[in-house]
Amino acid sequence: MRLENRVAIVTGAAQGIGKGISLRLAREGADIIAVDLGVERSQSTVEEVQTLGRKCIALKADVRERKEVAAVVEKTVGEFGKIDRRP
Repeated sequence: MRLENRVAIVTGAAQGIGKGISLRLAREGADIIAVDLGVERSQSTVEEVQTLGRKCIALKADVRERKEVAAVVEKTVGEFGKIDRRP
């Protein structure tokens, strides 16, 4: 697994491309922070990532809002201890 022990934040993770990216990263070994405007909608992404044996949490954020992005970063580091950049 190329991304074993990596942590990734994915925006728009509730559906479409964002969900697909979340699942691909998880298949490669990454843990996922699934960010979307509707955190409830991200639950299916969380469940699918977890069935792949990876950790995943859903967070609500509007990426146009600096404070909300900062909160996602803070919660991610608090939960996972880090955020990884691209390999």
